[in-house]
Amino acid sequence: MEDRRASAHPVEERGAIGTLLAAMQAHLPPSLSPELAEKEATLRDLERDIERRESTVAVRETRAAQLEADVKEATANVRELEAGVRAREMRVDALRDYAVALQRAFRTANGKPDVSDGEEENPPPPDVSAPPP
Repeated sequence: MEDRRASAHPVEERGAIGTLLAAMQAHLPPSLSPELAEKEATLRDLERDIERRESTVAVRETRAAQLEADVKEATANVRELEAGVRAREMRVDALRDYAVALQRAFRTANGKPDVSDGEEENPPPPDVSAPPP
């Protein structure tokens, strides 16, 4: 019997305590009644406080679960956007390489020397993060 009580849920224990107090009050002499009534009122106040706190915790847990779901969804969206950006970058790189190849082909066809070994006409902007040479 003790093992069962030890594993009982706290809400069940509070309910059982309230029931026991009500039964005791019916059988106690009137001289103890004011003192017991004060303790019982204190217990009721504590139970209401506990219920309010449990409610607050439940709301917070629900909100935390929703925020976690939102973060997972946002992470998936960011990964999709990253994949799209990478695909666009690859297409831009391919177009740039194709344009450079066409430029070389036209220069060679027009009899102009290939300037690929020298300075480019429109060099890319210098890398700001790179240290100066």
